[in-house]
Amino acid sequence: MKTLFISLAVVLFLQPDKVHPQTAIDNLYEKYAGQEGFTSININPDMFKMISGLDMSDSSEKAKEAQNAMEQITGLKMLVYEPEEGETNEEFMEEIKSLSKVKGYEEMMSVNEGDEVVKFLTKKGTDGKVLEMLMIVLEDDEAVVMSMTGDMDLKIFTEISKSLGVTEMDDLNIKSE
Repeated sequence: MKTLFISLAVVLFLQPDKVHPQTAIDNLYEKYAGQEGFTSININPDMFKMISGLDMSDSSEKAKEAQNAMEQITGLKMLVYEPEEGETNEEFMEEIKSLSKVKGYEEMMSVNEGDEVVKFLTKKGTDGKVLEMLMIVLEDDEAVVMSMTGDMDLKIFTEISKSLGVTEMDDLNIKSE
């Protein structure tokens, strides 16, 4: 029994990414959260469980759709960088730009308008569901990076956008997998 326990502990120790997988922005979040010019947001799985467990019987259809989408989300991390006038954290900006080249992620959509670049990247599991959706927004010397994790059907992104009144994603015609 002791040998089994030690073997299990060694396996878990040698494979920490299997026990607590890192998202694309975890290292950035740990490095920059709380620093001057940064706003950090972290919503853990318990908050999503609480939201998805609320009684929505008297709520609108949009609220119910949003709640259904929340059931598939397990976490959200966001870093917003808005430096003081004339200051820029070049290292952070380069790290954000390099996120679009992270192995295992594919670009779902990108929008380039003037100096603003918005990219949506996804990391899919073996069943085709999205394990992580990464949003990167770059504009001049400001940036936003968001990571949404879970076991998500692509359709939830259209449900969330509809519940927020955003209609641009309707044109994607995403069907449930």
